[in-house]
Amino acid sequence: MSMFEAHAQASHLASVSEWPSPSTASYSQFGSTHGIYSGEALAARESVVLTRDKAEDTTPPAPTARASWRQGDGAPASANGSVSMQDLEKQSAKRGRVVQSRPCLATRAPAGMWQLTREEVQKQLANAENFSYSQPHRDLYGYAADVALKEKRVRDIFSHRWKLGDRWLESPVNLQSMEERGDFFACQPDVYDYNTARQESLIVDFANKHVGGGCFGGGFVQEEQMVTQSSDFAARLKSHQDYMSNDEAITYEGVHMDLWWSREAAAKKHSLDLERDVQECPRGPFNVIAVNAPVMSHRVTYSLEDLQMLAMKTHLIFEVARELDSPEVFSGLLGGGAFRGNRPLILLLHLLLQPQANSDNAIVLNFHNPIFWSFGGMPIAEMESSMVDAAAELLSKLRKAGVQTMQEALQEIVTWKLSTSEGDKDIVGRQQKESSDHSLSCFSLLSDGIDNLSKYGMV
Repeated sequence: MSMFEAHAQASHLASVSEWPSPSTASYSQFGSTHGIYSGEALAARESVVLTRDKAEDTTPPAPTARASWRQGDGAPASANGSVSMQDLEKQSAKRGRVVQSRPCLATRAPAGMWQLTREEVQKQLANAENFSYSQPHRDLYGYAADVALKEKRVRDIFSHRWKLGDRWLESPVNLQSMEERGDFFACQPDVYDYNTARQESLIVDFANKHVGGGCFGGGFVQEEQMVTQSSDFAARLKSHQDYMSNDEAITYEGVHMDLWWSREAAAKKHSLDLERDVQECPRGPFNVIAVNAPVMSHRVTYSLEDLQMLAMKTHLIFEVARELDSPEVFSGLLGGGAFRGNRPLILLLHLLLQPQANSDNAIVLNFHNPIFWSFGGMPIAEMESSMVDAAAELLSKLRKAGVQTMQEALQEIVTWKLSTSEGDKDIVGRQQKESSDHSLSCFSLLSDGIDNLSKYGMV
């Protein structure tokens, strides 16, 4: 048994039975050659970045050729889908590119590639108004379908499950400040704007374990709103609503968006006005990645396991973006809403795991931090600004601590006993602590001054 096969068994990688069979949905399964490197190759040189010709990036291949495209210009593969280091180095030398090593590589589960055909999407959209029994879902699905059917779309939708290698905690962290990242980082207190997104961008879905959450029921937070904005995404989930484990992510590649509404409209939730608030926004194709976060409601602070799960999911975002050649990532407060995650921590992990701005693997991160409600009395705009400042301070603390790897960073973070966002303690509580510390400092200085004056009989 190879190292990779042993890891696959230990990690319970997705099996074919976890996906809908062709008899229950219009899916096609392709071969199991997914550009996954064998355990021997990983041991020989930590792990490697899949190589691709730049010319191939602009024209996606036919689905049946996709596996070899992921390996790079038809690199020969063994029966288990592995590529030898020798073959990889030959391919790299041929292109004049350097094979970069890193201790982490996101791999597709060996269950195969699944495809929802464009024809099946079209059939589903003819009945889109019946996707949900509740309002405003019904009207939105119907509206999105009308927009989609006016477009000439030919690309099918592909889905993959992704996991990190065993050594992901050894990955180096990025300690660059937000300012040092320049044009590769932007933070805005707003919802995703698909009008500004480049094609093939990776759009993060703050997902439920059952991807889509209540999108066909009564739910209407970030994930459900995203599904209603995309008839492609809705049709795919209507065919089969995937279940996601705590150590994986699922991608939906080739998804178009159809509708958009503003931050103010998003806050209305079920009171969204179809005529006044909703805008047609036919954009794409994009790659949607579903990741979930630890549920921190009714908790006081993070355990190391909670931190590792959140870091793993965030790491998968950037690894998958790199594998799919996504030019930019649209992400935000993953788990920072109803799950009550610490919001400065969520931004911190994105900063630590974003590739360095001056590296060959640099990826633009568009981080979104809209806060819709205040529970601690602080104005929302001030909360959003304070959240970013808090993340910058945490990053500075890690830099001073001299951490280098993800494991070292998490071991340091867990000692901080960061609070959840219950009652906005992650932001308001921090400011109150700073105010208290400042008052104690002033009191200490005053006491020292009185003691000194007392020594000389001046009081």
